[in-house]
Parts: sequence; structure tokens; C-alpha cells
Amino acid sequence: MNESGQKEAERAAVAQRFQLEALHGALRTLEGQVAALESESARQSSDLSRLDAQIEHFYAQASRVRSGAQELADADAMDHPGPSARETGAVRQRSTDPPGTFTPPDLGEDWDAYLHNVDRYIADRGIKVSRDPLEQLVPPQLATQIRHRFDAKFSAAPWDRWDYGVVALAVLVGAVIDYLLVATPRGKFKG
Repeated sequence: MNESGQKEAERAAVAQRFQLEALHGALRTLEGQVAALESESARQSSDLSRLDAQIEHFYAQASRVRSGAQELADADAMDHPGPSARETGAVRQRSTDPPGTFTPPDLGEDWDAYLHNVDRYIADRGIKVSRDPLEQLVPPQLATQIRHRFDAKFSAAPWDRWDYGVVALAVLVGAVIDYLLVATPRGKFKG
């Protein structure tokens, strides 16, 4: 891949990373809302079960037979008007719509059109592409972990006398072979 193609791919990857982060935030918000709704539902179910047991107890104390569940459901379905506007408004007020920041750039007809749309997407959302794109794609904690693992496995060890000796020997052998076996310009073969 040439350098301009690499830059284009980096810009597209940064835009896609931004979209993924926005989606992740929206999903975390929705997960929190679902957990709160499940908790509220469990609490209400528990309260209803307790109230049902109390009603059953009151019927037993009054020596009365409670109507069947189907009769109650039929009567309730006919008389119940549904939630009020205030109730539905309260539910809508508590819910949070996910942000619209993860709408992807239009693909367009070809790569150039897509890149134009990515550039517009980057400009509209104020994404900074002047930094190294890999720093933007990899979370800082993960980048730090990767650097530490790399340093632990491949850290620069100081040279000792054996390292210098091997390099000096390689240079000396190369010079001797060059002198004895390789012809010099306008010279004669010495080996």
C-alpha cells in the first residue's frame, strides 16, 4: 500500500473507531437502563406478590371465595383504559435515546467518494487526525501494556566484551577475505 493509501485508510479507521466508541457508550447507557428496569420490575413483581398474598389472607378472614384469575383478567381488560399521558411521559423522560454520533459516513459509489464522506464526518465531529492514528485506535492502557510486554521481551541489553569481540572479528575476517579473494579496481587478483 502506498503512503497516500495508508493515510486514507488511517483516516477511515479513526472515523470508524470514533463510531465504535459512540456505540459503546450508547450500549453502556442502554445496559444501565435495562438493569434499572429489570430491578424495578423485580421490585414491582415482589410487591404485587406480597399484595396478592395479603388479598388472599383478607378473603380467607372474611370467609369469602376470591374470583378466579380468568374472571379478573376479563373484567380488568374491559375496564382498564391503558397508561395515561403522564405515565408514558414519565417513562420517556427517564429513557435516554442513544446519541446520533455513530451514524456512519455514506459509502458512496467508490473509495474516493467514501473518503470524501469520511473527511466530512471527521470535520463535523471535530475528530483530531493530527495525532498518530494508532494512538487513537488503541486505548492508552492497552498501549502501555503492549510497550511493557515488548520491553520485557526485547529490551535493549548492554553490549559486553564478547559482543564487541564478535563484531571486530567479523570485520577483520571480511577485510582479509576482501584483500585475498576479491580483485581490486585496476589491480590484480591477490588470492
